[in-house]
Amino acid sequence: MRALFCSPIQPVPGTSPDVASWGIQPKLGRVALNFLNHPGLSFLGENTPAEILEYPSWQEFNTALEDPPDVLGISFHINETNLAVMMA
Repeated sequence: MRALFCSPIQPVPGTSPDVASWGIQPKLGRVALNFLNHPGLSFLGENTPAEILEYPSWQEFNTALEDPPDVLGISFHINETNLAVMMA
């Protein structure tokens, strides 16, 4: 059985270089979030035989699908929903 887990294709439109706050000034404090990788994908890659693609190009994603996997999982953040739907 072949499993492929990936994050959305690149580039992710509408994202800000300031991914920690999207340019919004904090009122009470700052919480730093990392949207540059998907920790769940890293966990799966280290603990399962699944193939992992982090932010592949369309070409890399399509190449991985030439031999269709039995399982395809797409890990995405809320701002990446439209890309994930296009990939599904």
